[in-house]
Amino acid sequence: MKVRLGQQGDTCVDNSGTDGPYVLVSSVFEGGAYRVQPGQRVMFQHGSLREVVDEEKESCGCPPAAAKGMSFRLPRAKAWRRCPSRPQVLPARQPRRRCR
Repeated sequence: MKVRLGQQGDTCVDNSGTDGPYVLVSSVFEGGAYRVQPGQRVMFQHGSLREVVDEEKESCGCPPAAAKGMSFRLPRAKAWRRCPSRPQVLPARQPRRRCR
């Protein structure tokens, strides 16, 4: 399923695939529902279930990816040092003296 939303609220729903389930589109504002059959693409103009364009010509979903601009190579991470088999015991710190 693909969905595209336009600036004026135009909503395109593409229920691609002929063996899939139907999609039920409902409206909170108007009430009612519209059943989009498998393989059907419709446009709800201004987001209204009352203004439906069946057999929408434009594709729904995300627009094609933009061409890549400049690319930069990232440096490879340095290999981790192997941990010693025994944990190292660090010398205890001496408490600091306060000056008066």
